[in-house]
Amino acid sequence: MCRYYIKWLGGLEIYRDDELRLALKSKKSQVKDMLAVLLMKKDSQLTDDQIIEMIWINDNIENSQSALKNLAYLTRKALKEVDEIEEFVIRKNGRYIWNPKVETKMDIDEMEEYYKELTSANASDEEKLEKGRKIVSLYKGRLAENFDNNTWWFPISQYYNMIYINTVSIMCKLLETSDTEDSYEEIIFIASTATHYDMSNEELYVHVFRALKAMDDKRGICDYYEAIGEIIYNKIGEGLCEEIKKIYTWATQEPDFTFNDLEQLTENLRENLNTDEIKGAYFCQRDVFKNILHFIIRNSIRDKKDVVITLLTITDLEESLIEGDKLKEMDRLYDALKSLLRRNDVYVRYSVNQFLVLPYDCSKESISIVEKRVVEKFDRNKKHQELVLDVVSFSIEKKGYQLLY
Repeated sequence: MCRYYIKWLGGLEIYRDDELRLALKSKKSQVKDMLAVLLMKKDSQLTDDQIIEMIWINDNIENSQSALKNLAYLTRKALKEVDEIEEFVIRKNGRYIWNPKVETKMDIDEMEEYYKELTSANASDEEKLEKGRKIVSLYKGRLAENFDNNTWWFPISQYYNMIYINTVSIMCKLLETSDTEDSYEEIIFIASTATHYDMSNEELYVHVFRALKAMDDKRGICDYYEAIGEIIYNKIGEGLCEEIKKIYTWATQEPDFTFNDLEQLTENLRENLNTDEIKGAYFCQRDVFKNILHFIIRNSIRDKKDVVITLLTITDLEESLIEGDKLKEMDRLYDALKSLLRRNDVYVRYSVNQFLVLPYDCSKESISIVEKRVVEKFDRNKKHQELVLDVVSFSIEKKGYQLLY
């Protein structure tokens, strides 16, 4: 049995003889960065300059060699909590390396081993499920969540996340063939958990809905449909697939699905608010946005007013940002719109980098003022200067609409 065990997934923890001896949770820990470089790149035996570039990628430091030497000292000092005698980090041929004589096992190595067995052509369904459950139990969170900078380790994080998501997908397909209540409950648990690490993976949601339908859980289908619909629109601006919509229709159109509790019905119709006061603009899904737009156009025909909508687009001028950073900037724009727009304004996530805003009963001059404020707030809060927010407002054609009453 290996004496030292290192967990990377969900936070760096180092164990000696199954006892936790060192935990580094902070994203800004350079000791953690140093350990990551030495352990995940141990086969490369990096030069000092390579290590410096990986750890201080966004920092300008005057004496980089001195900074690296000091970090190596701090790393060795931290590792004394694991073992006071063992030399974990050594200097060999002018390079800092993880001591190859120290027998160490990592959770990410285990994960790869289990995945090879899981995907082996010779593995039985029972063996695949056994290995899959071990992978699921190992995966406590993205590797990327451990670090503050996001360059060299991001592809590694994506790789292990891919293993985890693929594992869950394989397990769900195998469990669906079992056709038992226990298997469907397991599908709901593992697939819904996996969506936290891949929110745009529609297949995971489909597995949950299939399992809920197999268990005849109509209320569960309706609750989950409402929950994930908001998540998907908020994060990626996409709608739900046809299979999910059909399952939802099945659940709501069954004769025995009736709300008899008026208090519960009222609660289901309310917005999910933390207080009784409604603050900020109303964010909705695309279909709801279209329905509201059609309703306002009907009213505008009678009142002879223009209906104006505003399109906001975030553009990466250098096309260098990773997907995670783009999503974070969209979240900042979401918050800016929520705070700057009025309560009777409506907005929707229209694509991965766009929002549509429907200002209610607002003059063009007022719209211009709001556009300026949104751009200014976005420019103040954005973390990546290569991003630009383009805003354009335009009137909706009313051709084809008729006033019938």
